[in-house]
Amino acid sequence: MSSKATRNRCRVSVKLLAFLWSINAGAATYFFDTINGDDTGDGAAQRPFRTIGRANGLILKPGDELRFRGGQEFAGNLVLDEHDAGTSNAPVVIGS
Repeated sequence: MSSKATRNRCRVSVKLLAFLWSINAGAATYFFDTINGDDTGDGAAQRPFRTIGRANGLILKPGDELRFRGGQEFAGNLVLDEHDAGTSNAPVVIGS
């Protein structure tokens, strides 16, 4: 393989890695706590949201995470629609 072909492959690889990294760069993690949460907060670990309704109001992007505090019950149904989208490389993750 020529050195020019090798350089071109390296450039393509670097661009692909940069693209994949940029997909996750804007990912957010939202926290939920039915006891200490407040739906007027920003969903950060120190200021978690309180309700499933607030989760339903989010538009989830690739790599976003919803983290529900373990040991608590959250009333309602979590609804994901066509606006909430992950990818195979950056799925939307729901956990506790």
